[in-house]
Amino acid sequence: MRRYKQRNIQSISSGYFARDESETDYAVAVGRKAGYEGQGTFAIAIGDLAGEISQGTNAVALGSKAGQNSQGTFAIAIGDRAGFTSQGTNAIAIGIKAGHGSQGADAIAIGTTAGQTSQGAKSIAIDTSAGTPNQPANSIIINASPDVIVDPKTSRLYVAPVRETAFDSNILVYGADKEISRGFPRLPTYANDSQATAALNLAVPTETNKNGYLYFDTTMIAIKIYNNSTWLKVSI
Repeated sequence: MRRYKQRNIQSISSGYFARDESETDYAVAVGRKAGYEGQGTFAIAIGDLAGEISQGTNAVALGSKAGQNSQGTFAIAIGDRAGFTSQGTNAIAIGIKAGHGSQGADAIAIGTTAGQTSQGAKSIAIDTSAGTPNQPANSIIINASPDVIVDPKTSRLYVAPVRETAFDSNILVYGADKEISRGFPRLPTYANDSQATAALNLAVPTETNKNGYLYFDTTMIAIKIYNNSTWLKVSI
């Protein structure tokens, strides 16, 4: 049995008990008990039990049980049980069970079970199970590896995997094949100081203190460091 009604101004409902206890205007609810009670103005709930209880103003819930309970204002939940309960204001959850429980305000979770439990405010989790559980606030976790990032901290960036091309290297290298890996650094090469200075000024035109930049002098076969407008040969 399905119920169709439009009891409020320009609100649309289709499905058994869809918007049955909601009285707001300009909302959309499609599916069994979608937007059932307390659906906010301009909210959209599509799917079985989507946005069922207390869906916030301008919130969007697409998928079975997406944003089911207490979805925050302007929050977006797309996928089965995405943003399932207590999704924060302006939060975004995309994927099965992404941002499933207590996703923080302004947080972003993309991928199956990404940011699944207690994702911190203004944090970002990308890929399956990234940021699960208890991702700290203001942190970014991009994890396509099979390993869980252990004990992440607030206001930090975590990326995995990053391939190691040199044993025990902690230097990131951007290769010609566009891959970022851990390996040997490669200095820029120039025939003389004038060429190096021109390239440096082009690379960082507004930087007033250019001390510390390095290049390899192919004429002198030497590494040089920039210090107070002068290129000094590095003794090895």
